[in-house]
Amino acid sequence: HQTGKLKQAEKLYLSILAADPEHADALSSLAMIRHQAGRYAPAIKLLYRAIAKVDDNPGYFMNLGTVQTAAGQLPDAEQSYRRAIKLAPGYADP
Repeated sequence: HQTGKLKQAEKLYLSILAADPEHADALSSLAMIRHQAGRYAPAIKLLYRAIAKVDDNPGYFMNLGTVQTAAGQLPDAEQSYRRAIKLAPGYADP
């Protein structure tokens, strides 16, 4: 999805999730597509599902913070960013 081919990426992630509904990377990636489309609530729900499956991935918490920031949920975003940093001090999302 980072190359701008959102529709193709969305189809890929949905097919992965059809086979494995709790595939954390696909959930997180699909969430970021939703974020790019301005669909913040569905994106946040997808990220919470990813985190419920894998709760030690700082990237998921960074993504969550990014979406929460865009949605105006700044206190929640701060918590998400702090969790990412706690999991990986010095973590920076490229």
